[in-house]
Amino acid sequence: MIRLFNISIRKTRCKTHSDAPNKPLPSPWVLLVYGVLLSSGCVVSFSNPLQTDGGQGDALATDANASDAQTTDAQTTDGGLLCGNDVLDSNELCDGSDFGGQTCLSGLGLTQGTLSCTTDCLVNYTDCYTCGNANVEGPEMCDGPNLGGNTCAQLGATGGSLSCTSLCELDLSGCFTCGDGICETTKGELPDNCHDDCGWTIVTLADSQYSPWGIAVDSTHVFWANSEAGEIKRVAKSGGTVDLLASSQDDPTGVNVIEGYVYWSNAKTDTGSIVRLPVNGSASPQTIADTLDCPIGLLVDTQYAYFTTYFGDTVQRVPLNGVGTPTIIATDQSSPFGPAVNATHIYWTSIDDDAVRRAPIGGGAATTIASGVPSPYWIVLDATHAYFICNGDGSVRMVPLAGGAVTTLFSGGVSAYHLLLDGGFLYWSDSTAGEISRIPVGGGSRTILASGQGSPKYLAIDSTSLYWTNWGDGTIQKLSL
Repeated sequence: MIRLFNISIRKTRCKTHSDAPNKPLPSPWVLLVYGVLLSSGCVVSFSNPLQTDGGQGDALATDANASDAQTTDAQTTDGGLLCGNDVLDSNELCDGSDFGGQTCLSGLGLTQGTLSCTTDCLVNYTDCYTCGNANVEGPEMCDGPNLGGNTCAQLGATGGSLSCTSLCELDLSGCFTCGDGICETTKGELPDNCHDDCGWTIVTLADSQYSPWGIAVDSTHVFWANSEAGEIKRVAKSGGTVDLLASSQDDPTGVNVIEGYVYWSNAKTDTGSIVRLPVNGSASPQTIADTLDCPIGLLVDTQYAYFTTYFGDTVQRVPLNGVGTPTIIATDQSSPFGPAVNATHIYWTSIDDDAVRRAPIGGGAATTIASGVPSPYWIVLDATHAYFICNGDGSVRMVPLAGGAVTTLFSGGVSAYHLLLDGGFLYWSDSTAGEISRIPVGGGSRTILASGQGSPKYLAIDSTSLYWTNWGDGTIQKLSL
């Protein structure tokens, strides 16, 4: 016996037969009903027609339960309802490249860009934009003043002004790159932000000084000695009025500032002295050591003033309060210069002996840690080495603190004079060449910070600037680091 067709009618699409039952119809009516359903717009599916009641061979239909399970979804049966077939169907917003006339303008009111269609046949507006509305949209990198959070630095330049083109693309023409050899001042590249391209900013803090020599700084002021005028002066670090703190001094040279006092050495032969004064000049100068034979080198810490006597050939120290006589640490040093101290030793140079020496800070035998170095002048220390300059050939050298092989860090100068160590760099003046230079402590290329200077002598430094005296042209200079 053969069973009849089992017909499924989807009610959502069938208007004329929305209440048609889903149950077997008599065989003679099958073709008639099928035609009626098609003409009414219903979606019809048949469950395995012509299947025998034995379950094998050809059969007309399955039972009612199987019919419901095998009914095909509308998107896979109607030839126009397949997403991805590039045909825009009634239940789709787009399909492939067919957007049914939709545009960025009609969809979101954006004037530029391209629509795309998702795999679910939904319109993707992410590439739509309007260049000129100050909103970064779609593929825009910027829009007018809105740079999308970008800066010259983020895009690989050093600084400058980033802008946006009329096509909403980033314009880097206002950016500069430090190190390209071009100082682009119109883009904001200046000595303060690019020394490699623009050099260094040098400011004259005072001029018309008479033979300025030693120099020192505290938190607010720069102090110096006018050696031939016998004066101690100061000026604010920002410049301004020059204050006279002391006069009638005997050839003042080395200057130090510590704990509210300015110290200096009067380098007079046989009648030289170490003197101090409050930094604001509120009291008279106080002599803490006298009858010294040309004290030139001066170094002050919180307890002592250390100094060398150039013609007396000694290395000495004296308490800062001036109570007690100076202690002689070393004698017969042949024009000693310096000095420098650490926790255990005092170091100095012997110019006429071409040697660098040290002795226990509390006194004891002096030992030579470097010899055969031409006219060594100033010396500075770190935890492992002593660094010194040679006035005889303008070189910068180093030697282990306890002595050993001497390493030349720089050669080719003329007559190096004063030396500082700060922030991983060695700074020095070359009075004959008229230059201020620096190199990394471990060696490397020299950087000339200033040239054409009028016989620069002593240096001082703080966290932002380098200062020096120009003995030849009577100026006090400041360079921003």
